[in-house]
Amino acid sequence: MSIDECEEKIDYLSDLSPSAKDDVQLMKGELFFRKATLLHESNFFTDALKYYQISLSHNNELSKLVDKRVDALINGILIKSSEYQKEDEIVLAVESLKIAVDADNKLSYRLDPIISMLEGQIEQLESQQTQKIMQEIIRDNKSKSANRNKDIIIGMTKDIVVDYISMPDNIEFITSSLDSYEIWIYSEINKRLFFKNDRLHHIENSKD
Repeated sequence: MSIDECEEKIDYLSDLSPSAKDDVQLMKGELFFRKATLLHESNFFTDALKYYQISLSHNNELSKLVDKRVDALINGILIKSSEYQKEDEIVLAVESLKIAVDADNKLSYRLDPIISMLEGQIEQLESQQTQKIMQEIIRDNKSKSANRNKDIIIGMTKDIVVDYISMPDNIEFITSSLDSYEIWIYSEINKRLFFKNDRLHHIENSKD
């Protein structure tokens, strides 16, 4: 019989005989203690701690036994946290230590500094990861910009050029008796684009 099935039968018994309420509570306490033990042995520490506490709420006579089991659970959590730190699983290490403090507040004076140190490492790693992502975005944008420059062809309208390489850094105008040009200057890519009648007429490297 599974623990859930057993709990259903105990509840059914309680409904049939309200006078057995006290006995039902003791039985539930032992049942939840058994569930907590199984979770504990499977290294589900958070759930195990919860059911140890639930078992006590039903049967206070289990307090000494639960205390011993919780001490063993905390020791297991601390060992697991050390393993996480060695494997650079810092987030899991922090969560494990927080579970230990929740289980026994007396550990906070010893574990809180370690938790703070590890959380600082997490923030530093997150910052480095953010910078890495930003650098990748910048490189991708530069690559796209470079590829777009190759696609610029004579005859394009100004709107299409803007879509390809954005607005220029500066604009100049040349007017003579024969022609007038609007010159778009791009400092970063060292290009000067000459527009005549709102269409690209000539492309010139700024260094030329």
